[in-house]
Amino acid sequence: MKVVTTLLTIALLVFCIVGGSALGKDAQRIFVGQKAPGFTLPVHSGGEISLSDYLGQKSIVLVFYPLAFTPVCMDELLQFSEDYAEFQQRQAEILAISNDHVRTIREFAKTVKAPYPLLSDRDNIVLRAYDVYLEGEDVAQRSLFVVDKEGVVRFKHVYLTEPADLIPNAKLLEILDGL
Repeated sequence: MKVVTTLLTIALLVFCIVGGSALGKDAQRIFVGQKAPGFTLPVHSGGEISLSDYLGQKSIVLVFYPLAFTPVCMDELLQFSEDYAEFQQRQAEILAISNDHVRTIREFAKTVKAPYPLLSDRDNIVLRAYDVYLEGEDVAQRSLFVVDKEGVVRFKHVYLTEPADLIPNAKLLEILDGL
C-alpha cells in the first residue's frame, strides 16, 4: 500500500510540475528569465495597448487582479496610483489586467484614480498565457510580473491566498532599480 501511495504522489507531482496546469489546458508556465508573452488588449481610455509598445523604452509591471471594485483590488490599485510617479522615475509603466468588461474598468480606473492603463482580457487569452486564469472562478489570479525593456520576465509573484498580503511597492521599485 505504501508503494502505491508513493507512486501516486510522485505521479501527481510530475503532472503538476511538468505539464498539468490547474489553470487550464491552454496555460503555459512563465519563468523568470524567459521572454514575456506578447499581447494586445483594449484599454480603459479607449483603443488598444500592446506589450510591444513599451519594448526598448520602459520596463513593465504587469498587475493581474481578479475583480474591479472589490476591496483588495481597490487597495492594490490605489497603492499603484499613489506611487505612480516613483515607477515613472524608473522608466516603468504599470499595466493592470483583469477580465472585467472595458466599461467596468473605465469606471474602476476613475475610482482608483489610475494614471496607468487598465486592460480588459475578456477572452482570458492573456490570463492563460501568463498562467494566471482561475477557470473555476473565471477571474485572474492576483499576480505581479516585472518585465524589463527587452521583454524578459525579471520578477514573478503569484498570490496563493486571498485576501492577499500585498507586496509593497517599495519592493517592486527596488527590483526596478536593479534592472
